[in-house]
Amino acid sequence: MEATRAESPPLAPPRLNPFALPSDTTSRFFLLIVAVLAASVFAYNLLSYELPSTEARFATSQRCTAAAEARPLPQTMAPIEKDRLLAQAREDCQRPYRRWVAAVIFAGTLGVLLVALLLYALTPTWKMRRRRLVPLGEDDAPELVRSFRDLCHEAGLERPPVLLWNPLERVAAP
Repeated sequence: MEATRAESPPLAPPRLNPFALPSDTTSRFFLLIVAVLAASVFAYNLLSYELPSTEARFATSQRCTAAAEARPLPQTMAPIEKDRLLAQAREDCQRPYRRWVAAVIFAGTLGVLLVALLLYALTPTWKMRRRRLVPLGEDDAPELVRSFRDLCHEAGLERPPVLLWNPLERVAAP
């Protein structure tokens, strides 16, 4: 009699790790932040061109061009070199205005970031006050608090989250 070997079932392919890449929510939130900042830069750039009047910008440009063309240049200089020096002189004259435009864009975008961070930091406090939430104590629901601590310990959390509740509300709030 020949011994028959039982065939082993084929090995299943390894499961993908769902935590290997950031979640879709994280990626979308990051894209939202980038889009808001890009829109802010665009809006403040437009605003910086509208703040000084068009006539004032045109007068500054004309003044810079006139000052650049009034500079004495050697007659033996090549035309390309003259054009380069004139363009450089115009740039030098308009540099303070361009710095002002950059400062408006930077300050506006920084303001948007600061307001967003302030709202992000104050939202939990605002929700707690609005819903009249207080921390759930050991004496309020001892079994629930103990079970919650056990779950936090099992999950390996260094500091467990605070359980909040409104003792006067009889229905669960979302």
